Amino acid sequence: TDNRDGVATNEQSNLDGIVEPRADLRYQDADRTSVQLTLMPVLKRHSNPQTAAEGRAQQDTELFGSVGLEVMHRLTPTVTLRPGDALTYNNDPQIVLDGSALRRNESYIMNVAHAGLDAAVTPKMLLRAKVESVMTRYRDDDVARDADSDILYGELSPRYDVVSGWTL
Repeated sequence: TDNRDGVATNEQSNLDGIVEPRADLRYQDADRTSVQLTLMPVLKRHSNPQTAAEGRAQQDTELFGSVGLEVMHRLTPTVTLRPGDALTYNNDPQIVLDGSALRRNESYIMNVAHAGLDAAVTPKMLLRAKVESVMTRYRDDDVARDADSDILYGELSPRYDVVSGWTL
């Protein structure tokens, strides 16, 4: 099979170049508050992009990626709030050969938002509560009917320090 369309017939060669830089901006206010903003763009370059006549016009250069925000704020010496959010755009286009779809359009936007609360019950025991929402939306309407999703989940977990450096 070829490395552009994943097909065994009418093979086309393609060289994809991918650059994935990451930028983090951090702020910390003593030991009470920290904020981290993360930007992770992805630049993809195709040496031989598909044309409209081949089923889907493909850009020779594509840009997508993620952006995220994480915050930690100590409300009291024993209670810490941890909200955050990450937004991701992924471009995974349809591949068509001879009028048949070999792969459907899987391009999507996903948002993951969360909030957590850590409470030190004793010097050795911590309780962590967390809620997270994951929303995924696909660009293609047919894919969206089957694959769009909204997930909400929660977690409550205890942590106990047995010995310094060892946690249950």
